Amino acid sequence: MPVDTHGLRQEHVGKRLRVTFADGRTEEIKILDLTVCDEPEPCCGIVYDVIARDGTRTVGATYWMGFGDIREFRVLGD
Repeated sequence: MPVDTHGLRQEHVGKRLRVTFADGRTEEIKILDLTVCDEPEPCCGIVYDVIARDGTRTVGATYWMGFGDIREFRVLGD
């Protein structure tokens, strides 16, 4: 059974998004890669660069986040 991507799809790769994570943190990000696999693989999630932040992550750094840690997102553009 495929993992729940919380609405993120391959066409979001390369886009700027504002994402609210499960811990309440909000970041503006650019998605670099989307990994979708069968559950319960721990590799399912996004690789992204931080563009702007409301938290402790470093702007310009690259991170990975599992789909389960994403509460909501909004596409801002390319």
